Amino acid sequence: MELEDYGIRILGTDEAGHLLMELPADRWKIEGNMLRILPAIVWTSEEEMLGISLKGSKIIYCVVKNFDDVVTLKSNYRGILFDIWSTMEPNDIYDNSKDFCKIIIGSNKDKGFSEIPNKHLSYQGQESTKIFWLILEMISVTKYAMEISIELADKSVVNFRK
Repeated sequence: MELEDYGIRILGTDEAGHLLMELPADRWKIEGNMLRILPAIVWTSEEEMLGISLKGSKIIYCVVKNFDDVVTLKSNYRGILFDIWSTMEPNDIYDNSKDFCKIIIGSNKDKGFSEIPNKHLSYQGQESTKIFWLILEMISVTKYAMEISIELADKSVVNFRK
């Protein structure tokens, strides 16, 4: 790996000949008396995500924020979606979700439906890839920010932010 792979930029040298580098704060940590340099995160684009199946995947890390306020830190797709929905008005949830999933007004416990707490709406569960795209739609509607790291079924990791 090259220094650029770690997000390090060479600035030059000082009068004593010491190498001066710029290292972003999220690319290093101190462990005991050792400085550990971490590789830069490679972000997957939304277009690249279209070709990725999330079936059998596991969320390693997720944060959804409304500016500095954390909306969720959950590590499962449904939990993330429900936390985002908890910040929205029922009409906004219904209007912006009905094209992505089966959502009905009222409480319905039949055929895989779950009630959305305190919203008088019910949602029919879906597999992880479809829930992920619904989450992205809700992120766009609410103008929230999201960073998520996902371990895929083949153990590779994708990082995505919106």
